[in-house]
Amino acid sequence: MTGFVGLFSFLELDRSGKRTLAIQLFDRIREAILDGTLSPGTRLPSSRKLAEQLGISRNTVTTAYEQLCVEEYVTPVRGAGTKVAELPALQQIHPRKNAIEESDPPRIRLSRRGENLSDSPRYLPQFKNRSFAAGLPALDLFPHELWARYISRAVRRSAIRRFDYGEISGTPELKRSIVEHLATARGFRPELEQIVILNGAQAALDLLARLAADVGDTAWLEEPGYLGARGAFRGAGLAVRPIAVDAQGLRPPDDLSQPPKLIYVTPSHHCPTGVPLSLDRRLKLLDVARRTNALVIEDDYDSEFRYAGPPISTLWSLNKGRSVIYMGTFSKTMLPGIKIGYLVAPPCLASAIANALHHTGQAASKTVQFALAEFIDDGRFSEHIRQMKKAYYSRRGTFLAEMERCLGGAITYTPTSTGMQQTVFLKEGMSDVAVSAAAMERGIAAPVLSRFYIGPQKTNGLFLGFASSGEQETRRGLEKLASAFEASQL
Repeated sequence: MTGFVGLFSFLELDRSGKRTLAIQLFDRIREAILDGTLSPGTRLPSSRKLAEQLGISRNTVTTAYEQLCVEEYVTPVRGAGTKVAELPALQQIHPRKNAIEESDPPRIRLSRRGENLSDSPRYLPQFKNRSFAAGLPALDLFPHELWARYISRAVRRSAIRRFDYGEISGTPELKRSIVEHLATARGFRPELEQIVILNGAQAALDLLARLAADVGDTAWLEEPGYLGARGAFRGAGLAVRPIAVDAQGLRPPDDLSQPPKLIYVTPSHHCPTGVPLSLDRRLKLLDVARRTNALVIEDDYDSEFRYAGPPISTLWSLNKGRSVIYMGTFSKTMLPGIKIGYLVAPPCLASAIANALHHTGQAASKTVQFALAEFIDDGRFSEHIRQMKKAYYSRRGTFLAEMERCLGGAITYTPTSTGMQQTVFLKEGMSDVAVSAAAMERGIAAPVLSRFYIGPQKTNGLFLGFASSGEQETRRGLEKLASAFEASQL
């Protein structure tokens, strides 16, 4: 037992901790066995003696010993107490004491798809530095208490059976609410069976990339284009082909020698430049989809917030959904953390997506779906949209005026007519990466425009959100951004 006495020097138990003393004792002895401090065959003290030396109850030690026996770290020996088990495999892996600390960490090789997923650039708003975070709604203006009541009511009213594994593609209540919303706000009324609800738009992109295309197939992406779509396509093993965007939006190429399987577009409000896709380009794009049997993914991420006239009609309505999948989200209109996105797909594809959801785990929370359906049906959602549109229009005005005051000589831009962010282009010789880095040092999020490009021809600029910041925060933030511009030139 002398070999065990040395263990007491670091066998310290936290008597005020949340974990029981028995669990702590089990963990300490197990660690000593695994790292070689206690070698195979070492006899452990009796439960009575160890309890006395540690100042704990004998039952606590007995409980720890019993668990060590269950998990085969120790073995009770008749007439000889309890001994550390013989573990040949452990000795082969690290045959000497403290081998775990001395050995090299295991090498874990990612798959090619894993490398593509982990290496793909993505801008995610950082809430500690949220000024001008693109795509971030006004969290300060959201009716949090009202929404909490809807969530609470959804839990109380829903029968237990409604929380089983059924309705994987979305609850009927929310599907009906979305259909009515689309009919009112976007001018088309899909069938109920065409709606699939998922836990966010990014989940929809990931699933579509794997479900509707094979590894090596070509996917068209706007250039510059949405980073989330790029990551989903690359992660699915697709060959991403950037398609140039100009003042009329995406310009479909004449060369179809490598036909696309998927075409991703943001026609109502291009991400990130903000230009809408012209009617002529829409028709050409649909013709390409018809000729190549491609599937068009229409991401309508923020069309609710259009400040001059009604929202632009959907690509889906031109095609009646024959080759277009419409994608919407509540992350921009309500809260990012709500994690609800939806697709309007051809019925046969909607069924396939629903079946796939059983295996991918991308189904949305039923509690949130119940609450959201009632929130929409009660008119709260449309009321919230009206209020946010008015607030964003005001914040946009403040942002543009202050931006002109602070940065006017260093940037060019066309005021956005839709959405929650403004793209600005830097003057010749300035690096958007350097400006963004200097901005982050000052607590300002200033997403880099050049990262939205795949090809070698890039434009330096910033993708600045204005919806999440009030007047004072906008003014202070732009003054800090101006100092970041100056610092990046030193």
